[in-house]
Amino acid sequence: MPNARQQLILELVQSQNIETQEQLIDLLRQRGIETSQTTISRDIRKLRLIKERISEDRFRYAMPADQGPVIDNDAHSQRLWRIFRQGVLSIACVQNFVVIKAMPGLGPAAGAAVDDYGFDGFVGSMAGNDTVMMLIETPQQAAAIAAQLQDLLERTAQGRAGR
Repeated sequence: MPNARQQLILELVQSQNIETQEQLIDLLRQRGIETSQTTISRDIRKLRLIKERISEDRFRYAMPADQGPVIDNDAHSQRLWRIFRQGVLSIACVQNFVVIKAMPGLGPAAGAAVDDYGFDGFVGSMAGNDTVMMLIETPQQAAAIAAQLQDLLERTAQGRAGR
């Protein structure tokens, strides 16, 4: 399911002609949501928005006519999160970084999973063979993201133990 910011983006795109990411950021700001261009770009990709021609030289963001957005039900995304849950060994927060240690060879898949999620404050990540380093805007946001990811791992571990 889309988060609150993504849901608002969908509503705005369906009700207005939004031509640029800057215009979208301004509309979100008017509604009390501060966000970065990086986050908006990721949301647009995640929501699968397209650019639709509205005149000879103007385009707007729109949802494809033949499909609504697919957020967490995407098979590729589900596979990445399954690999994340099964392959991540530890998660640590250091200032405004989240460091994820994974089983050898699973760093890139874990990195792809977190790249596509759309965490607030997420700037980007680098993934090596068994480590992912996430750069987050603030230490507080980094701590919150690390806690969310840790909770995901703990719930998965409890589910396995309960079988």
